[in-house]
Amino acid sequence: MTQKEWIDLIAGDAQRAANEYGYLPSVLIAQTCQETGYGSTDLSQIGRYNVVGMKKELLNNTWQSEHWHGETYSKVTPEWYNGKKTYITDVFRVYGSYYDGLADYCQFMRDARYSVGGAYKYRDLLGTKDPYTLIEGVRSRGYCTDPGYSTAIMAIIKKHDLTQYDTEEEAKKVERPTIINRIAENRSQVPAHNANSHKYLAVHYLGVNGENPDLYCGGYGGHFYVSKDGTCYQAAEVTDKLWHVGASSGFSYRHPEARNANTIGIE
Repeated sequence: MTQKEWIDLIAGDAQRAANEYGYLPSVLIAQTCQETGYGSTDLSQIGRYNVVGMKKELLNNTWQSEHWHGETYSKVTPEWYNGKKTYITDVFRVYGSYYDGLADYCQFMRDARYSVGGAYKYRDLLGTKDPYTLIEGVRSRGYCTDPGYSTAIMAIIKKHDLTQYDTEEEAKKVERPTIINRIAENRSQVPAHNANSHKYLAVHYLGVNGENPDLYCGGYGGHFYVSKDGTCYQAAEVTDKLWHVGASSGFSYRHPEARNANTIGIE
């Protein structure tokens, strides 16, 4: 994936999350570029969607996340202590979509406090229109330990002219990825199984909202969940072969060709 392709992929969700909580889209997009190497880290991949380095423990007792449902992923990560870079193993949050990961970060900026019932840690930064003032405030208050973080973020913003995403007009023009886009992104990764490739979409009605956290651990076989507002959450990689068209003992196929290996499930 090129740098431009990553920005095009993440920009719509970043604008939506940033505008919802009063954060600057340009800064948020640049942070995803810096944190993930433009979408190249294991933590940022489909199925984890953590693109801003959100760790499991983030003043958790002072705020309640609306976008994270408890799943985690451990990995080695660099940290700076007393001006020296070192590597530690830490636990990070796992999300159901890029939007969830971005919105969780923005909500953290709004709701996290220094202590239970204490002063808000970052809230007064929200609404800031100057990218450097915002990201330096975030850095200096402890979100990251890299002393060069703000400089790196500003360089990315300048390189890709990301302030263009800070206007309402630009936010309206950004095309958010569709289910078809998501499938197409992974087309080259789909292995051949008896000459099968993805040909069909199997749509299932569960009778619950797409935002329901039970969807992620209820045993449902959908690659995608769609909420009432049309937002698409990717729950499994399109290369996964999930049980959703009837393939085990006691179940008969209802379609002459659709099988688990060549069908994408939408719940």
